[in-house]
Amino acid sequence: MASSPRVRLADRTNPRRPARLAETVAEDLIDAIVSGRLPADSVLPGEQALCEDFGVSRVVVREALKALEHKGLLIIRQGQGTVVAPVTRWDPLDSTVLNARIRHDDGLGLLDNLVQVRCALESELAGTAATRRTEQQLAEMNSVLAAMECVLRQPEQYLALDVEFHDHIMWMAGNDVARAVVTNIHNHARVSSRYCGGELDKQITAAHIGHAAIAQAITDADELAARTAMRTHILDSWHSKRS
Repeated sequence: MASSPRVRLADRTNPRRPARLAETVAEDLIDAIVSGRLPADSVLPGEQALCEDFGVSRVVVREALKALEHKGLLIIRQGQGTVVAPVTRWDPLDSTVLNARIRHDDGLGLLDNLVQVRCALESELAGTAATRRTEQQLAEMNSVLAAMECVLRQPEQYLALDVEFHDHIMWMAGNDVARAVVTNIHNHARVSSRYCGGELDKQITAAHIGHAAIAQAITDADELAARTAMRTHILDSWHSKRS
């Protein structure tokens, strides 16, 4: 195991409230690990050094370290020290870990992977929705689509309805697990500036054409067309943001 050089781990710009000291320490450590300042196999400083670095008690440090162990970022070995785990052991869907990884995703490789997962799941859900939809569900879906048509020049309102439109289709499919995974992935990705590049007006115009194609395929109960339309829409939207 590599012995890491002394690294300043505490983010002094992060305001500390007593009720969330352990959470704040954990966030700073996660950022140090994800950014590579603490690479895999490096040994963390001892408890006393961490207490001094963060200005907190041993109880707080231990709570933070246990949280990171639970998230898969640390390996705590009694009498051997605490070691940074390889990325393959990290919990990829943990909110704090995912936020940090997106923040440091300079090459956009992680966002590429998230879009790929979202595309695979949501296109299947769209196909399922086409085979399960009821007249009431169709009416609600098309009502959201009509509302989107009215706010094409109002990006904030349109994007809020965009989320509602996609969520409604996933709800129609009836797979709560897949819906939760997609929602978690997309909620983290869409707050990142790296995920929202490009010319927004052009993106909304193109996205609305895609939304209309998805809605039409589901209305027609065409499972294959719904899958294809959703896949095309998600990938085209990402490519326009990424370029």
